[in-house]
Formats: sequence, structure tokens, C-alpha cells
Amino acid sequence: MNAAHSRPSTASLSPAEANALRRVSNGLAKHLPDQHREVLLSMNLAAVTLGGNIVLTEAGRQRLSLEHSDRDDSRKDKHRS
Repeated sequence: MNAAHSRPSTASLSPAEANALRRVSNGLAKHLPDQHREVLLSMNLAAVTLGGNIVLTEAGRQRLSLEHSDRDDSRKDKHRS
């Protein structure tokens, strides 16, 4: 079992993994490195359709929303300094 399989869906994503989540949301999943695809699938943030496409799950959509709000908050903090 690799490290991707041992991570819960609430585990932190690396910047590259968060970018992969955004790419799936934008329909660009076929351009993901295999490692990032495995992480998103194993964390149940993405799923494979019957047609073989990778799409966000509800958990993935919620996580993407959180990633966006976290990014927005950190940008606000930078502007306040």
C-alpha cells in the first residue's frame, strides 16, 4: 500500500495536489501526473466515470471550495500586513 492510500480525505494537500484538484474541476484531468491522480482518487476527492473520465466527487467539490477560501484568506492577510 502506498502513501496515497493511507491519507484520509481531510488530509492536507500539497500545492501540486491542490492544483491537480483544480485541473480536474476544469476538465483537464487527462494532463495530471499519475501520482496526483492516484492521490485524488484514493482520498475520494475524484472518481472515474463509466466513460473513463476523472471527475470531482462531492467531497472533491467541497474541498475545492475550501482550498479557494483558504487561498483568498491568505491573500487578504498579505494585504493587511
